[in-house]
Amino acid sequence: MRKLITVGIVLGVLAAAGWWLVEGSVPISGERSHDFGPVDVPGVVQLKHTYVLTNRSRSPISIAAIRPGCGCTTVDFPKDAIAPGASFEIPIVLNLTAAGEKKTKLTMLLDGIEEPVRLFVRAVGLKPWSAEAVAPFFVPDPGMPSFFAVHVARQGGEGDVPPVPEIRGPEVLGLVFDRWETLYLADADENAPSRWHAVFRANWDGESDPSGEIEVDVAPGITVALRVQLPREQTSLELPTDDGFSVPDFRLPAGNSDASPLLDPSEPEPESD
Repeated sequence: MRKLITVGIVLGVLAAAGWWLVEGSVPISGERSHDFGPVDVPGVVQLKHTYVLTNRSRSPISIAAIRPGCGCTTVDFPKDAIAPGASFEIPIVLNLTAAGEKKTKLTMLLDGIEEPVRLFVRAVGLKPWSAEAVAPFFVPDPGMPSFFAVHVARQGGEGDVPPVPEIRGPEVLGLVFDRWETLYLADADENAPSRWHAVFRANWDGESDPSGEIEVDVAPGITVALRVQLPREQTSLELPTDDGFSVPDFRLPAGNSDASPLLDPSEPEPESD
C-alpha cells in the first residue's frame, strides 16, 4: 500500500513539474522555419508563406508584436487572443531582389511571456542564365572527332550543374553533347557567378557539306548560335609535271664557282634615272 502511495506521489510531482515546464517554456507549437529553396530572380520577386501554429497552453495567449529581421519581410498576425488548443496563422511576404542566399528571422513577442518565439525563413535567389560561344565559328576536323564549347554562367544557387543543353545543326556533323567543364563554383551568398563550359563533339566525314549554323539552347529563352566554317585549303609550292608534282629548287647549282652572286654587296647600287 505504501508503495502505491509513494508511486502516486512521485507521479503527481512529475506531472506538476512537467506542467510547470510547459507553462514556463514557449506555449506554441508548429512550423518554425520555411525554406523557399532556389528561386529565379529576374527582378523583384514576392515569396509568400503562411506559418500555422497552435496554442498548446491551458490559457489564452495574445501576440503583442512580430518584428521582422529585415525590411525585406512583411508579416501579419491575429490581433485577438488565441484560445487554448486553437491554431492560428502567421502570413509573411519575403521580397527577394538579388542573387544568392537570403536568411532572415521574425521575432514574435507574447503578452506575459518573456521568451520570444522565433520564425526563420530562407531562400536562394538565382539570376537568369547567361551564355556565349567561346568562338563565333566552328571549324570541324575532317574524319576525326572535333570539339567546341559554350560558356555558361549563373549567379546564385549552390553550384548545381546546369541541365544538358539541346543542340541543333547540320546533320552531317553528328553533333552531340560531350561533357561539362567546371570553371568556377561560387558560394550561394557570393557576389559572383558560377561558370562552366558546355563541350560538344562533332563527327564529320570530311566529304559531306557541313555548312550552316549551330544553335545551342542553354535555358528557356537563352540560345547561342555559331557558324560552321570549312577548314582552309592547304597551299604549297608544288608545280604540276608530267610525272606528278614536284617542288622547284630555287637554289644555285652546287659547285658552280664561276657563277656570280645575284648581288655583290661591294658594288654600289646602280643609280636610277
